[in-house]
Amino acid sequence: MRATTSKVFKDIFHRKLRTTLTIVGIAIGILGLSAINIASSQIRSSFEYSTDVSAQPDIQFFTPPTSASLVSVLRNQPNVKTVQAEGSISTRWIIPSGHFSLTMLGIEDFQHVQINKFELVKGSLPATGQIALESSDAAVTPVKVGDSIEVNVRGVARKLTVSGFVRTRGRPSSALLQRALAYMPESDLEALFQTRGVNNFLFQLNNYGQHDATARQLAQVFAQQHILVLGVNVGHSDYVSSVADGLFGTMRVLSIIALLLSIFLLLGTITALVAEQLQVIGTMKAIGA
Repeated sequence: MRATTSKVFKDIFHRKLRTTLTIVGIAIGILGLSAINIASSQIRSSFEYSTDVSAQPDIQFFTPPTSASLVSVLRNQPNVKTVQAEGSISTRWIIPSGHFSLTMLGIEDFQHVQINKFELVKGSLPATGQIALESSDAAVTPVKVGDSIEVNVRGVARKLTVSGFVRTRGRPSSALLQRALAYMPESDLEALFQTRGVNNFLFQLNNYGQHDATARQLAQVFAQQHILVLGVNVGHSDYVSSVADGLFGTMRVLSIIALLLSIFLLLGTITALVAEQLQVIGTMKAIGA
């Protein structure tokens, strides 16, 4: 073994505690940086799925229960790309800790959902007397496929069986929104809440830049059909995107801090090692090393 190599190993094992602490410190810095980058990548991917505006409606009209046949009229309006009608009921989910806001959507055909598309992640799509929960609803209270949940129907608690869990593209977590989401067949929704027809009209546009003008035009169509408009949502909300940008900015700062700490630790260790061996280094240089 060469003299320089022998000296390196001797220096490493001369002070075992310092060497161990140095290695652990560098490892923690590197692993921390790697963990932050991996977590940032995974969280960003999740946020991109949950804030995918291409899956969200550009305009949304809320009306009293109305015939779904109105969709054929709305589909022929200028700048309208896609129209989807569904029943929407806001109620309360009865959980052990009290109540939690719940939006129940009625779907005519689960195989041909065009706006706010969702994918089945566990169980099956709901049949008669069943309900499918958004996957993030499980964070509200422990619930699994086959369980029965209670919802408030006109002041009376009604039990529904959970057929499965779905994940809706473009929708943030239920815990973040403080509102759960569930799906069931439109006919079951109407029978359960004693309503007739759909009350939620979703639109996607060919030219999003004209969403305000298109919303006014559609409002006129509803008025011509003698349908009262209870509420309108125009455009996309950027609340979740703002939260995500702040979170990713914080994670980037933590990554930089972890990297700087690792660099300072390494420089401090090398400086201390050189300082305490100046005489040895000088002697080695004097003899030509």
